Amino acid sequence: MTDTPSVHSQERIVTIFLRLFTGQKLTKQALADEFQKSPKAIQRDMMQITSAITETNLADEMAIVQQPKGSYALKQVHPTTLTDVQIQTMCQVMLASRALTHTEMTALIAQLVSMAIDSKHVTAPIKSDLVAYHGVPQTSMLDKIALITTAMQKRQILEFTYFRDTQQVTLRRRPTALFFSDLYFWMVTDNDRAYDDMDVAKLSKFRLSLMKQIKVVGYSTDTSQDKHFEAGEFRHKTTLPFFGNPVTLVIDYYSDPQYIVDRFPHTVVAESDDDKPSWAMQVHRITIQANNGYGTKMWLLQQAHMVKIISPLSLRDYVIERMRWALAYYDK
Repeated sequence: MTDTPSVHSQERIVTIFLRLFTGQKLTKQALADEFQKSPKAIQRDMMQITSAITETNLADEMAIVQQPKGSYALKQVHPTTLTDVQIQTMCQVMLASRALTHTEMTALIAQLVSMAIDSKHVTAPIKSDLVAYHGVPQTSMLDKIALITTAMQKRQILEFTYFRDTQQVTLRRRPTALFFSDLYFWMVTDNDRAYDDMDVAKLSKFRLSLMKQIKVVGYSTDTSQDKHFEAGEFRHKTTLPFFGNPVTLVIDYYSDPQYIVDRFPHTVVAESDDDKPSWAMQVHRITIQANNGYGTKMWLLQQAHMVKIISPLSLRDYVIERMRWALAYYDK
């Protein structure tokens, strides 16, 4: 720098830079009024900050951007802060997930809100959700997530007691993946075509909220399962977190096909030759790359009169049989 700023001006420059670094947009006149300096003095401060960024080889990472009406902002290649809109959106998604205990969720929301420039503006839209929040888990999820994540990285074998329905069993598994779906966090120990049914002892996917007394009991040298489960691809094949084998599901759908496309990205929509019922607004032949697991079966049953399964016949027969069971309840 050509000039050495005074102590007071150094404090002012640091204050201005920290504000810019946290994402604030500053105006020359407002800064001049606050620090009781001329606009030219503030302009020199900005030049000092720009010079410091250049001299510390950070010019490729950040730069002072002068905007209209004498305002300034710090443009960062890799921003270290979130905007207020981003924070608000994250809070809404997190609260809707109900994935954590009340204590864990409120602490996370508070940390996010503390990063906001205008915290009141961020909290206003989420206040009702926050007050009424009721997390699904009854015990800490973050502790379990930390333990399982470490086990995945170190190829550790975990022992835990698993409770489901009326079954309780102590198992040993090596976790290979961790994902969230439909209210719950899940630990995976095999691929998405593995056994996923009623016998707990044969499971390879476990709900964290049902896992108790988790501890490390050993290490595995097997590297074949390091990338055995792809959560992103799995989500494309089912709307609920159940494993199964890949199938091409063909249905006639008697409503807006966008509902299907939003849930199954790899979907082909065409016109259907089926006669449209009097109550239906439209009908489309839809081909879905799905799996044949329990999640897909549950989703099809949820559609009731909105869907007719064309193929595969195994899923068609499954749904028809369950519908008959349901009708039998009302025949009594």
